[in-house]
Amino acid sequence: MDSINNNGYVIRLSEQALISILMSAIEAYAVENKNIRRGDKVQLETFGHLFGQEIKLEGGKNLYNVEFIHTDSTANQKNGSVTPNDDALELKRDLAKSFWPHISYLGDFHTHPDEHVDNIIELNNYYFSDGDRSCLLDHQEVYASIGYKVGLVVAVASLDKRGTRPNQWHGIYQNRVEITKGNIRVWIGAYVAFKDENGKAIYSKDNDPNVLLDIPSLLGLHIEHSKFGKVDGESKEKKYVSERA
Repeated sequence: MDSINNNGYVIRLSEQALISILMSAIEAYAVENKNIRRGDKVQLETFGHLFGQEIKLEGGKNLYNVEFIHTDSTANQKNGSVTPNDDALELKRDLAKSFWPHISYLGDFHTHPDEHVDNIIELNNYYFSDGDRSCLLDHQEVYASIGYKVGLVVAVASLDKRGTRPNQWHGIYQNRVEITKGNIRVWIGAYVAFKDENGKAIYSKDNDPNVLLDIPSLLGLHIEHSKFGKVDGESKEKKYVSERA
């Protein structure tokens, strides 16, 4: 786990990663889990692992490209918490290293389910909880040893009726995206883990101007991570003109 990069961070979700995270979050929210013998069986928290690449962008930002997400099928799921299975992560990291060496472990996601949208908004449950933050601090050596860099929180709740709000960045800055599908609303918030000036592992702020969540399949190619240039339309033979020339 490195010191903070003051140039900023970009967390980019592929379409495959987005599909996985939405299907897992909404399934755990809406479908009865018959494997649970006691307690509530819907609106369960769920947990999964992020895999992809770390890339240094022009200008010095860190890009974490989340290529795919795998839900932890052996996690202990409850309404108010989810406990991952450490053996599952060890196995998946070993599989990736052995058979898909172009990807590596980047971090994890977990969900914050609630019965109604109003509760999510009132309690700001699209943010990391105090428990989420303290977990990183309490187990910082373990997180550092596995190469933990990115944490996603996915809040899920119901609307009274089918919503029509477009997909959009939610909040002052661009580290959280709001999605409405039918009468379900989902927020995906992105956090980066780093060491502070005292060497302690902490997460970025809830609304952090240095963290950008980029989901092109939802929001389009709005972000120009480096200057693209232009096509010279006046020449007889059109050519590409780089702005870096």
